[in-house]
Amino acid sequence: MGNPSRFQAVVSQRGASLRALSFTDLLSRAKTPPETFRLGWRTATITLVIEQRTPDLLRVIVQGLLRFPSWSPVSTVAVDGFYKSSDGTLQPVSENELDDFS
Repeated sequence: MGNPSRFQAVVSQRGASLRALSFTDLLSRAKTPPETFRLGWRTATITLVIEQRTPDLLRVIVQGLLRFPSWSPVSTVAVDGFYKSSDGTLQPVSENELDDFS
């Protein structure tokens, strides 16, 4: 269960859940601490980056880090993201923007 494709699915699922929230609910989660859990034998951390770009627009990034044991410098990064307007509309985050979080 600790494989990279499964981890990307977990991060994407988290993003899908966040897309269903209102603008106000997302804004209230801007200071949510990172979530750490076990995924198979590896440690995973999911961080939410919620930035108010304008008074009516949020950029939401779900950034996941799946670490190997402490003796290994290797890790897997998974990201998902979107923009949410105060009127509830969604827009995708560009691949270039997502690359900044990989």
